Amino acid sequence: MFRACLGFSLLLASLQAAAQTTAPGQNTQSAPPPVTGIATPSDPAQRLDVGRKINGLVVPGAKPWHLKATYQLYDEKGKPAETGTYEEWWFGPRQYRVAYHSPSFNQEEYGTEKGVFRTGDQGWVPWPASEIRDEIESPIEPDDYLPNPIPQNMDRKLGSKVLPCIGFAGKHQKHPEDGSKSYCFNVTQPALRYANSNDFTYQTSYNRLVVFDNHFTARIITTQFIGIDALSVQVEDLESLQPQQDSLATPPADALPGPRRVLRLPVSDALKLLQKTAPDYPPGARSNGISGTVIVVAHTDTSGHVVTAQAVAGQSMLRTAGVNAVRNWRYTPPRINGNPVEVEIQVKVIFALVE
Repeated sequence: MFRACLGFSLLLASLQAAAQTTAPGQNTQSAPPPVTGIATPSDPAQRLDVGRKINGLVVPGAKPWHLKATYQLYDEKGKPAETGTYEEWWFGPRQYRVAYHSPSFNQEEYGTEKGVFRTGDQGWVPWPASEIRDEIESPIEPDDYLPNPIPQNMDRKLGSKVLPCIGFAGKHQKHPEDGSKSYCFNVTQPALRYANSNDFTYQTSYNRLVVFDNHFTARIITTQFIGIDALSVQVEDLESLQPQQDSLATPPADALPGPRRVLRLPVSDALKLLQKTAPDYPPGARSNGISGTVIVVAHTDTSGHVVTAQAVAGQSMLRTAGVNAVRNWRYTPPRINGNPVEVEIQVKVIFALVE
């Protein structure tokens, strides 16, 4: 997924006690228990690889599981906007059931060997709730999903604590800078506590860590977008399932088939823009000297056409024009393993006044 841009300090309050976050009705936890049989390599590439293997729920050798969580969405001012529930029954990458239920969106998705099926709303999960699944299942991206796959050790001071991190230098940088994309871990083991995208557009903290099936998972996940609260997730239930319980992931007769949807694409499969329509500069914005960048969340179908677009940041007088432009864009049809997929992307539409 394309991510970039500002905001850092506002997440520090939640990270200052990165090992001391308290959930409602739960006791403060000083540190998660260790994952057995795992050493912490000093080499950044090896440490990142170990981090992928022991953080999240979809990791090598994962056994079937069931999870139920509540989530809170926030408006653009960081105020609570809507709550919902997220539930998943996982038996494998192609055998699962995922359910989103909220006042404005209800959908259940079933993964099968014959494809994906859905009941309820057939559209995309609204942003930023669309981020929940990846944050829970696999919070650290694979190497081939990173624009710069060469990791380097760095530290970040988060509140009063300094955490060891893995950073990624930009195209013209020798070393990661403060605004570089990074993943930060506990000091003793590579348990993921914090991640940010380039320039801190996204910042996510992972708290109330527990060990489940000998890997770490966070019971509280908090995400900020351009420095403002956007999403919080609290895991209420997490339990193991038996393989013979896989009937829980069987789609009902009224489920409709649909394409696979992803938030992330390998760099080699990244979308290439084939058709781009320049935005019409709103006359009122131009006459008032208003310029800037509008960030748009868009979804492409399996032919590469943009099917939905929503402005999530930028000057209000520029947003409609930005969205209208993106709706006419077309990309190379996205594929994974040769199969077409629908993709959620974020794009920037720049409005610049020219003298």
